[in-house]
Amino acid sequence: MTLSSEIEFDDIEDDSEVIETSQTYKIDFENGRITNEFITGLDAIK
Repeated sequence: MTLSSEIEFDDIEDDSEVIETSQTYKIDFENGRITNEFITGLDAIK
């Protein structure tokens, strides 16, 4: 019995899905208004 944490994974495939954010309006926080500009991705999450 060994205490090693080494495990081999030969048959693992990357089945991960890409999750895309939806398009949303940009918010002008200085003026407290929603703009007519659309943003996506990390900018939309921020």
